[in-house]
Amino acid sequence: MGPSAAPGILTVEGVVAFVLALFMLYRYGNLRKQNPLVTGTTLLIWFLSYFIVFLLPIDVTSAFYHNCLDNVLCINDTDPNGTYCCTDYGCLGTPTQDKFCSESCHKSASFICEQPLKIMWNIIYWLFAAFSWVILPLAQSYVLASYFSIRKKIFRALIENAIVYFTLLVVLVIISVYMLAKGIIEFVDLPVVIATACNTWGLLIVTVLLGYGLVEVPRSFFYASRRKYSLQHNYFKAAKLYGDLSEARGNLREIRDRVKSLSQ
Repeated sequence: MGPSAAPGILTVEGVVAFVLALFMLYRYGNLRKQNPLVTGTTLLIWFLSYFIVFLLPIDVTSAFYHNCLDNVLCINDTDPNGTYCCTDYGCLGTPTQDKFCSESCHKSASFICEQPLKIMWNIIYWLFAAFSWVILPLAQSYVLASYFSIRKKIFRALIENAIVYFTLLVVLVIISVYMLAKGIIEFVDLPVVIATACNTWGLLIVTVLLGYGLVEVPRSFFYASRRKYSLQHNYFKAAKLYGDLSEARGNLREIRDRVKSLSQ
């Protein structure tokens, strides 16, 4: 495969990531009963998560190739010490460099230039940032809001998230002012500090949830393999459901009696 195979490889990897995300959504969800908005959002997030797994090796191999080109010296009569002549080869290189640079460094079939990779990573990063800090928190608050009208549920979701964002903003301002007063950072470093804090918070949440999943998932399979334990657990759940059913029937009879008394 030549260098022109990179778009095809990326397309195939994108299709595979989409199929995997769709399969997982079909396997663990209910496409017929789920809200289309929830289905589309989950599919997009899972697709991006799988696509990162495929995109990362391409980025690594392309970075190794760029690093190799940056260290290639072209020695000639006018410049016996050599010059770095292959720095832009592969994306902006001239035809006279083709043979020498291609022999000096191996270009993988999945090589992608630096600028397209930056665009793809920026799209993935900002989509995840938007979902993590805005869309998903608002959607969760909207679903959990104990109101019946859409307007009140949206207003409640906005109020809850505004409180969270305001609290985080106050904490961030206090920490930033302290670090600026102590001379730990400069004012121009604030965007980097904010981005680092956001990434650290995300990594902390991922670490906590991943640690819980690494313990809980094998434990659930272990308990499910024990027939006696599973039977007793199902007996307990059945008894609880029967109790809830009896309570619901009692409430229904009470409401029915009230309706009859009001109708008379």
